Amino acid sequence: MADERNERTKYNWSYSGDDAHVDRSKYTRGFDPDYMKRAAERAEEQEENGERRRGQTARNRQRQHPSARRARLSAEQEVRTGRRAQIREEETVLERRPSRQTAESAGTRRAESEERTSAKTRRAKSGERTSTRTRRADSGVRNSAGVRRNGTGKRNSARTRRPDQTADFVERQTKTSGRKKSAASRRQLLRRRDTLIGIAAAAAVFLLLLLTNTYTLTITLSGDDPLYLELGDTWQDPGATAVYKGSLLHFGDTEVPVVSEQEINNRACGTYEVTYHAQHKDQEVTATRMVIIPDRTAPVITLDETVNVVRKGDEWKDSFTAIDDQDGDITANVEILGEVNMRRDGKYQLTYRVQDSAGNEAEASRTVIVSSVAINRPETARQGDKNVIYLTFDDGPGMYTERLLEILDNHNVKATFFVTDTNPGSRDLIGEEYRRGHTIGVHTATHNYDIIYENATAFWADLDQEMEVIKEQTGSETPFMRFPGGSSNDRIAMDDELRRELGAGVRSRGLKYFDWTIDSYDSDDEYTSDDVYWAMVDQTSVADPKMVLCHDLKRTTVDAIDNYLTWAIENHYVFLPITEETPVVHHEEL
Repeated sequence: MADERNERTKYNWSYSGDDAHVDRSKYTRGFDPDYMKRAAERAEEQEENGERRRGQTARNRQRQHPSARRARLSAEQEVRTGRRAQIREEETVLERRPSRQTAESAGTRRAESEERTSAKTRRAKSGERTSTRTRRADSGVRNSAGVRRNGTGKRNSARTRRPDQTADFVERQTKTSGRKKSAASRRQLLRRRDTLIGIAAAAAVFLLLLLTNTYTLTITLSGDDPLYLELGDTWQDPGATAVYKGSLLHFGDTEVPVVSEQEINNRACGTYEVTYHAQHKDQEVTATRMVIIPDRTAPVITLDETVNVVRKGDEWKDSFTAIDDQDGDITANVEILGEVNMRRDGKYQLTYRVQDSAGNEAEASRTVIVSSVAINRPETARQGDKNVIYLTFDDGPGMYTERLLEILDNHNVKATFFVTDTNPGSRDLIGEEYRRGHTIGVHTATHNYDIIYENATAFWADLDQEMEVIKEQTGSETPFMRFPGGSSNDRIAMDDELRRELGAGVRSRGLKYFDWTIDSYDSDDEYTSDDVYWAMVDQTSVADPKMVLCHDLKRTTVDAIDNYLTWAIENHYVFLPITEETPVVHHEEL
C-alpha cells in the first residue's frame, strides 16, 4: 500500500528516519501515523534529555567557584559577541565585495553541512541508536541549525564547538577583529578625507567667486521716467539712489550719495532733463530723467466780424487769426471748410479748424450773408458819431420777431431789444437775439402800468421777474433798461415820491435807462407801414442822437424796417447796438 502511494505521489510515505523531522517537505501531501508516533517519541525523549542536561549543568555550576563561573560566563559572552560581530562583518563583506576567502569559507561550511547530513542519513539507514551523549550532540547540532535558520548564520554555537574548532574560531575572531578595526580606520580616514575635500572645494569656490566678483556703481531713478508735469504746477524731484554693488558677493555693497542738476521752468511747456551724478572709488556714473510739461492749451481762432455780411457782387476777403500760446501765430495752418458765392444772395456756413504742434485742436464757425441790399458797415463808425443810428425794439419778443431778425441779418445791422414776458412762449427768441449779436435790455415782465407803477416796490419786483428770464436765456443779467412809456410818462411825472424811489433804485442797482429821440409811431394802429417808414426817415435827418423807438410786436414795423435800413445805409448812416459807451438818452432825469 505504501509502495503504491509512493509510486503515485512520488513521496516516501514509509520513510521515518531519525532526521525525518529535518526535511518536512517530504511529507507535505499526506498523513503518516507512524511518522507522527515516532515524532512524539523523539520529542518526549529530547525533553527528558534536556531536563537531565539542565540539571547536570546546574549542579556543575553550583560546584564551580563564583569567580570561575563569572569568568566562564564572561568568556562565553565575549565569544558569542565576537562571533556575532564576525558574522555581521563577513556578511557585509560578502554582500559588497565577494572575495576568494569568502568563497572558500562558504565552501567549507557547505562541506561541513553536507558531511553532517550524510552522517545522519547513514545512521538512519543502519537503524543504529545513538547514545544519550550522541543525541545530546545531535541536539546541539540541530539547535545550531535552528539558530542558523533564524538568521544568525550557518555556524556552530560556541557551547558545542570542539577544541580544534574553538581554536580556529579564536583565530578567525582575531583576524576578523583586526579587519574590523582596519575597516573602521579606513572609514574614519575616508570620512576625514571627504571632509577635507569638501572644505577644499568650498574654499576653491569661494576663491573663484572672490576673483570673478566685480563691483559696479549703478544709479536707480525714483518715480517715473519720463515724468509729466502740468503747466504751472510746482516741480518736486522724486530723486534717485546709487549703490556700489558686487556682481556675485555683496558683503562690500555701499550706498553712494547722488547729486542732481536741473533747470525746469514750470511756466513754459517743453521737455526738460534732470541729470543725476554719483561717484565712488574709481567709478563715476550719470543718469538722466526726462521731465515733460505738455501743452494742453488749444489755439485761439479769432474771426473778423466785419466780413460776416457782404453786398452781392462786391469782392469778399476772409479775415481771421489763429494764435497758440506755445507756437505763436499759426494762422497759415488754418483749414477752412465751406465757401462763399458772391454772385448769389444767401447764407454760407464756414468752419475754421487748426491744430498746434502738441496736437491741440481749435474750431470756429460763422455764417457769411451775401445780400443784394445795402450793407451796414459798423466798423466805419464809433459810438456817439453824428451818423450813428441806434435802432431799438420794445415789448417783444412776439410773432414777428423771427422775421425781423432775418431782415437785420441781411443788412448786417445789430439792434437793441428791451424785452418783456407778455408772450412766454417766445422766451427762446430772447436767447436767439443774444446769440446773433444784438443787445438785450429789460422792459419789465408784465408791462402793465397799473401793476408796475403802483409803487416802487411793485415796479422792481416786476422788473426782477423779467431779469430772471433774461438770465435764463443769456446766462447773465443786463445793465440796460427802459421804463414802459419812458421816464417821462404821466404815472412817474405825477408822483414825485415814485419818481425819487425809481431814480434811487436805478442808481443802487447800477442800471442805465434809455429813452428815445425818434418815434416810429408804430404803436398807433392807424399808421401803415409807409407812415412808419416816413416817420423814421423824416426824424433821422434832424434828431441827435438818433435813438429810434420801434415795436417788434407790430407787423407794420417789420414791413417798413427793410426799406428804412436800405435808405439809411445808402445815405451813409451806420447802425450800432447800445453798449456801455453809448451816450444815454433821457426824457427826465430821475
